[in-house]
Amino acid sequence: MTHCQELPMGTYVQLEVDLVQTVCKKHQWRSQNCQIKAGGRRQKCLACFKFDVANPRTLINKSLRCLSEHNPVFQEVRRQQEEECRAIKSANEDQYHPGKFAFSIGLPS
Repeated sequence: MTHCQELPMGTYVQLEVDLVQTVCKKHQWRSQNCQIKAGGRRQKCLACFKFDVANPRTLINKSLRCLSEHNPVFQEVRRQQEEECRAIKSANEDQYHPGKFAFSIGLPS
């Protein structure tokens, strides 16, 4: 699952990726022919990132967690990750409030 949202102060990206253990060795990690190892480890990675609107290569904040779905604390970790991602999504957004303030030039007193 991938979610991307353009916000006034940056781009927010949320990812959910499933990792599975393969039969390939570490030095073969780029190989396209790696078969999934039967009974191998499986992890779910939950991540969110926020990039600066002025410089998209600049990362404002991030959160990344990988854990087996069979781990008893997985649901708690997922809840914490969702909470952190909400905070990351709103990072620096309070600086952008169009129309919040209005200024006018008045007569000198």
